[in-house]
Amino acid sequence: MTPLDAASWQPIETAPKDVSAVVVLLPCGLAVVAYWENGRWSSRPYSEMWDDLGPTHWMPIPPAPKDTP
Repeated sequence: MTPLDAASWQPIETAPKDVSAVVVLLPCGLAVVAYWENGRWSSRPYSEMWDDLGPTHWMPIPPAPKDTP
């Protein structure tokens, strides 16, 4: 399983709110890095679009590649 497999996504209700950041999935299919701030998920500049449709799923941020050129 790779980090971006469909099985890696979990319901947003289960996302930890005590970590610095996670990857969230928006209803439009866009995946962005977000963090919990002031009682809601936030990610600049995307969170301004979340007033009606917030993230639906989340996953931990995948590790960086080991072999970086």
